[in-house]
Amino acid sequence: MRDVDAPRRRYKELFTGLPAVDVAKVKEGYSLVKEIIPHLTKLWYYVRRYRPPRPPKGKVGFGVAIMVENELQREKLAADFLYCLNSRLAEVPVTPPFALVTLPQYIASRVQTAEAAKKMTAAMKCRILIYGRMRVRSINKRDTNVLELHIAVTHKEIPQTVSDVFAEEMGELFLPPKVHTPTDNDVVVFELTAQWVNFATQYFIALAAFLSGDFRYAVSVLENLDKELGSSNINLNQIAELKKRVPVDISRIRMIQAKECYGKWRKSREVALLEEMKSFMNEIEKRHPDNYELHLLNAIYFFVVEKNIKRATEAVNKCKNVKDSTWRYSKAFLEAYRGKMDDAERTYRAVFKLEGPVETNFEVEEFLDWVAHEEPSKGQLHYCLGLINYNLKGDRERAREDFKRFLESTPENKFLVQRAKAKEFINDCNGKGSANAASRFRAN
Repeated sequence: MRDVDAPRRRYKELFTGLPAVDVAKVKEGYSLVKEIIPHLTKLWYYVRRYRPPRPPKGKVGFGVAIMVENELQREKLAADFLYCLNSRLAEVPVTPPFALVTLPQYIASRVQTAEAAKKMTAAMKCRILIYGRMRVRSINKRDTNVLELHIAVTHKEIPQTVSDVFAEEMGELFLPPKVHTPTDNDVVVFELTAQWVNFATQYFIALAAFLSGDFRYAVSVLENLDKELGSSNINLNQIAELKKRVPVDISRIRMIQAKECYGKWRKSREVALLEEMKSFMNEIEKRHPDNYELHLLNAIYFFVVEKNIKRATEAVNKCKNVKDSTWRYSKAFLEAYRGKMDDAERTYRAVFKLEGPVETNFEVEEFLDWVAHEEPSKGQLHYCLGLINYNLKGDRERAREDFKRFLESTPENKFLVQRAKAKEFINDCNGKGSANAASRFRAN
């Protein structure tokens, strides 16, 4: 039968022996808490007050910490410069968007050095911080606003040498340390200053995003900046310099993205990656159609994706004036692929005399081997592999196997000259040749 009193007995046993509650002490503790709460509230207020503001979630913070001398200057700064700057930043159509975060004067006064600005930028969780001060001084007996501006930009950890170059670029492209504006005509000058700060800010944020590896955001900001610069009539040397740099930077980032796709394709051989690569190259071609690396990647795209040997050859031929070995390897490959082995041999002889990076040699061999495997009917490519392994790498064992595959995979009545040379190379690899086959190859 169920014991209904068991819970009650356990409860009584649990609390048996506990000291009695001292009601007086409880009241004393309650009174103490009541006294502490106002102080805790005040402490929390000061913590909140001196904690720098941050941008809304999902937006890229643009901080401003400019000190002024009096309330009138603060109102003028807010009504003219900051209003213009905020309006222009709001019009920048990038995702995530910018958000202007203005520091109150009692916090802005703590930002007087580059080191303090760097720490404040991190505390605000902003990408960029414009800091400085505005004063009114008599210049040539005329009241003049003296606006001193500096800039701090955050990015992920990068090598110190790269960071130094970035800092140097900021120094070259940002405003002069001091901007003088007569107090009776400062609205127009503040408007122009805000426009330029907007341009500079977009550029530095894009550059910081690039250094941090966020290529897509960097390009979206730079492309918008390119449009705005195109319609700007501000006559500043820095603006002219930006107009030169921005298209180059866009192409530079697009090339990095294209190469990333190509690198992934080398591992997976997924055609979709080359399609994506081509989309980046199209953007480069609009701005820099004579880019050397663009021609090389175009040749690979036309050959692999479009199976268009003519267009691939045209792309390679655009590189004729470049003193580099890479395009010559591509030229030799395409000649061999079309069965023009005499032309291919002449090109290989020329390219073997040039010094190229080891990575290029490895990539050339890898590509030849892949195409030869994918298209067994192109047995002549094994001859090319043999030439590379014998003359360039000095790997006679691999070269012997390549020349044997060439002889086995091509008809006896085709490529007669190369078949005879292949046999000489094999004998030389076996130590039976009376003369060095490589020397004879170079002499022809």
